[in-house]
Amino acid sequence: MQVYEFGDYQGIPVIFFMGTPQKGESGHEFSELASKVGIRLICPTRAWYGEFDSAPSFDKCSEKTSAYLQNNEIRKCHVISGSGGGPFVLHFSTVYCARKILASRSKIVSAAKSVASIGLTNAR
Repeated sequence: MQVYEFGDYQGIPVIFFMGTPQKGESGHEFSELASKVGIRLICPTRAWYGEFDSAPSFDKCSEKTSAYLQNNEIRKCHVISGSGGGPFVLHFSTVYCARKILASRSKIVSAAKSVASIGLTNAR
């Protein structure tokens, strides 16, 4: 899985799961802003976008993202998404991270909030 980084390498780590079908390299458009506000923007590309033998999987995406964080000694981060990246944020923050936290007997100090539009024309 390819991971792209933009912004301030010494800044606050923020994982950005892109919308579908964007790849991590799309995060370059936020590079200048991320630098200005002290954000280390980490943008993974879903493995199956480039690896044709890889099937779509929330678990695989979360595992590889977690491995990237560990390999880069990132112990805390924020997680955001755009559009189709929403389910990946929810999986990573609620399923995968919860497993890791429970295994280490640490406290959970994060929450996930999802806001979505489903295209209802008369919604109030």
